[in-house]
Amino acid sequence: MTSWIQRYVCLAVLLLSPAVLAQPSVQTELDRGLRLLNQGDSASAITVLEQVAQTAPRSAAVQRVLGLAYQRQEQYPEAITALRKAVELEPTNVQGHVSLGWTLHLAGQEAEAAHALWQGIERDPKSVEAYNALGIVRLAQDNVEAAMAVNRWALQLKPDNEVAHYNLALACQRAWDWSCALEGARQAAQLEPSNPHPLFAAAITYQAQHQEQNVGPNRPKDIDPEAKRYARRATELDSRFFDAAYLKSNLRRAGFSTEQIQTAQQILRVAP
Repeated sequence: MTSWIQRYVCLAVLLLSPAVLAQPSVQTELDRGLRLLNQGDSASAITVLEQVAQTAPRSAAVQRVLGLAYQRQEQYPEAITALRKAVELEPTNVQGHVSLGWTLHLAGQEAEAAHALWQGIERDPKSVEAYNALGIVRLAQDNVEAAMAVNRWALQLKPDNEVAHYNLALACQRAWDWSCALEGARQAAQLEPSNPHPLFAAAITYQAQHQEQNVGPNRPKDIDPEAKRYARRATELDSRFFDAAYLKSNLRRAGFSTEQIQTAQQILRVAP
């Protein structure tokens, strides 16, 4: 999972309301659960946080953290239940809606995810995180026009937004808008040079453009040189992309469509 995706489960954005955490013991145990989660021990975090939730069943903060712990374990039904409860307890907390929307997206419930994210946007029309997540959801729904519109608005709110640049690149590539796709991919790669996904976005755009410009019975099956170059840069960051199963799974989670994944496989000459 890429670093920009991880931001949607980043605990730094959880606003722990003092009004909800009136009991010192609850705060202490919640802090312990947070530490375990930040250390990557989500299973132990769940054990602690489930006990905290029994002690403070009306704490939205506890439910949010518990929901994210379940999410880390890919226990999506439990995560969604906890995050829905957090939203019910504290409907004005925008991050609660974003966390719920993102978890619904991870569970493949795209329509519900979009609804939850719009609930957050209604409460804060300038929430970059909500628009970024919604842009990814629209990509997952293959609603290219909506994805382009949402990500362009996210860039209006925050021009140095690598998530929106990347999402826009994937959307524009599907729309055959090569200049838009390449600009988005380059901007995202510049803003987050350790992330291989924008490099793959550029690679598949060069390859698709190359194929479009060489149509007909003599259409070449070779790989565009720029596509090769960007794909090579991506694999230098993560050599596991040469494994077909890893490439497919990883790029799928990063928002690539089936056709876009097939183009990446073609460039790397990795058998599907």
